[in-house]
Amino acid sequence: MDYSNQSVRMINVNQAVVDHDLLAKSIKHGKKISLKAHLQDTAEAARLIFTQDERVGRNFLKAFKLSAGEANIFLLNLEIACLFHDIGKANAGFLSAIAGNKHAQVVRHEHLSALFMQLPAIRSWLNNNKNIQQPLILGAVLGHHLKARGIGDTGAIPEGCPFKGCALFFNDPQVIAILNQIKNTAQLGPPPEVSQYLYYSHSMEVWNNCINELERDSKKLTRLFEDTENIDAQSKRRFLAALKTALIISDSVASGIIREGDTIENWLKNNLHLQAITRDELFKKIIDPCTAKIQRRTGKPYKPEPFQVSVSKLGSKCLLQAGCGSGKTLAAYYWAAEQLVGGEFGRVIFLYPTRGTATEGFKDYTAWAPEEEAMLMHSQSQYALTSMLENPPDSATGKNYLKEANERLFALANFQRRFFSATVDQFLSFLQNSYSSMCMSVILADSVVILDEIHSYDRQMFAVALEFMRSMNVPTLCMTASIKQIRVDEIKASNVEVFPNSDNTTDLQAFVEAERRPRYRVELVQDSAQGLLHCRAALQSSKKVLWVVNTVDRCQQIANELRNLYKDQVICYHSRYKLVHREKQHSRCIEAFKPGTASSGIVAVTTQVCEMSLDLDADVLISELAPISSIIQRMGRVNRHTEHRPPSFVAPVFIYKPITKGDLAVKPYDKIELVDAAEPFINWLMHEIGEASQQDLAEGMQRFTGNEREIEPSSRLFDSGYFATPGPLREIDEYTTPSILSKDFEEAQKLLSAKEGLDKLLVPVPRHFLKEEHPSWLPKYFAVASSNQYNEEIGFFSNNIEVQ
Repeated sequence: MDYSNQSVRMINVNQAVVDHDLLAKSIKHGKKISLKAHLQDTAEAARLIFTQDERVGRNFLKAFKLSAGEANIFLLNLEIACLFHDIGKANAGFLSAIAGNKHAQVVRHEHLSALFMQLPAIRSWLNNNKNIQQPLILGAVLGHHLKARGIGDTGAIPEGCPFKGCALFFNDPQVIAILNQIKNTAQLGPPPEVSQYLYYSHSMEVWNNCINELERDSKKLTRLFEDTENIDAQSKRRFLAALKTALIISDSVASGIIREGDTIENWLKNNLHLQAITRDELFKKIIDPCTAKIQRRTGKPYKPEPFQVSVSKLGSKCLLQAGCGSGKTLAAYYWAAEQLVGGEFGRVIFLYPTRGTATEGFKDYTAWAPEEEAMLMHSQSQYALTSMLENPPDSATGKNYLKEANERLFALANFQRRFFSATVDQFLSFLQNSYSSMCMSVILADSVVILDEIHSYDRQMFAVALEFMRSMNVPTLCMTASIKQIRVDEIKASNVEVFPNSDNTTDLQAFVEAERRPRYRVELVQDSAQGLLHCRAALQSSKKVLWVVNTVDRCQQIANELRNLYKDQVICYHSRYKLVHREKQHSRCIEAFKPGTASSGIVAVTTQVCEMSLDLDADVLISELAPISSIIQRMGRVNRHTEHRPPSFVAPVFIYKPITKGDLAVKPYDKIELVDAAEPFINWLMHEIGEASQQDLAEGMQRFTGNEREIEPSSRLFDSGYFATPGPLREIDEYTTPSILSKDFEEAQKLLSAKEGLDKLLVPVPRHFLKEEHPSWLPKYFAVASSNQYNEEIGFFSNNIEVQ
């Protein structure tokens, strides 16, 4: 909110209604919530959520590396923060705003709450209890709506007194009652008289001094936190991060649950404070059904691989490096089961880098758990679950994951779940001050966590993941098939154990042999025309072919050409579909490439979407030249399972340079990654290795990958001091825009009228194709794309593709 030039909106104190009624929220459904009641409810929620009598409260403090000896001080400061956080709503502008005049607020209420705490009389009063950490409470109060920027920034507390002419009600009986509650909680003397600060004309200098002191204190705290060698400073940094997070959680619970007609205590008992998960329970609900499915597929009794057993014995922070198809995911669940023996946790969370991989992880593993305990979480999970239940996998048969959750509870509706498959964004973005993720952080702190495909994280994601591993004490297993050595070193610096290494290779002969098994024979071919010849030969031999390219346009061109020759034997799969059609193409890929399924010849032409966590098992790979990590991931979709192939089978891999208009087509990659790294890597595999194993690929990656700049751990939650604004978890790609096809207008209008989302109709479309007129009824953040450039088999295509 920009407070500049606000004088025309200000409410003259002489016009203020004397008989005011301080409310915390606008009146909805006939429910009136007083300011006093909301502040007391928030304090009660904090006591009940973070009580050290419950495992969740203990795990939350442990997650932020706060000791048991700090618990009482933390809870004291949290309760005081809860009682102060909305006290700034005691002003005429806020009351006018919730009554319908949305432009009436002169200053945001959390900013005014912080300034109220800066009043000399209040500061002096609080100083009487040395356990009260005033700067840290103030930082939590100021940031609890994640809109607190630096002094003078747009949307921040402005320089100079911002509420000239606005009536302040700090002498209201409700406010006095809250101050007396703070007195009793902190064992202070009587609260100070504040009536002298209610009028601008009498207290202008005092309020301006509060703003100036807030700025000075903020800079001082930031400098303190930057001293990484100062143990006390880093302890305060963690304390403030925990306090900010706990206040937001407490506020959200108090606001959401009271409106549902339930008591806070009862709701928390039934949704948050659940029994700890046991090792046997994880086996019964997820691991045993998964291994039984493997037994049905192979016809053999399932016995854990020795490396999976070794992984299960690793510590609470570890990195697992193992080839695609080696059984990493089950190894992760074995590890999680053992973590449940060593400590008490109420949840197991599996985090993936993409929506598609999270959905597949849910289908293959999480969905085996009882429906009331399992949850898929990503930005389009409601649609994914609806689609899944129309044709459920074995794990979800007879279950309903779509039981209605009140939207007003937001993330709180998922507190009762115990097994999660989610995107990284849903949980780790709390470190970037994402509100819904911050609400779920109390669940994260009570969890055993697996981060899959960590090699695929961009620099921003990896920096946040490093902060999570270094600053948070949560059992965490990272997994990858291939990762740059510099990133391994950065992970090691977070006190993370790496597997395998010389210290944990006991009884790993089978693992080593599997990693050394020849799986690929790589050949650099001239161009896509040569690739087409190899593809046709493979299809005529009833082989399963995976063809991966670097752009959607080329994916569509090749798929279209193959469809003219082979029709139903061709699957096109990329990101530029409506959800319903992307799900269809995704399912076709999974079914066609299941290990052991018969094939009369099938080819899937895909982009990078195939690279992660999809259990494709092709016989032949054709790929454009790509960064080494991408090539390794693509090769990991080939010759994954041995039980249905001759022991001597080695998959042919054909790599070619994508050339357009005579030049190497680089996008979306860096030319150095392709020419200086990937091409020598391919030549090395061809001429020096011959038949390559996973171990060869890992060694080649370390040998040929260029040096990446060091990535420092970072997050807005830990780094922002007093202030708090949301930031991105990922490096933002704005190349495409969510769009509605013109032929879907009628259905879109019906969905909007029914207050339903448009997810199932949205197509990611490159901005330069968006030339259609935008109807007034469609929200502006959705674009419109031409239906003439869309085909459900090919997706949204450019004008130079002729779709049959």
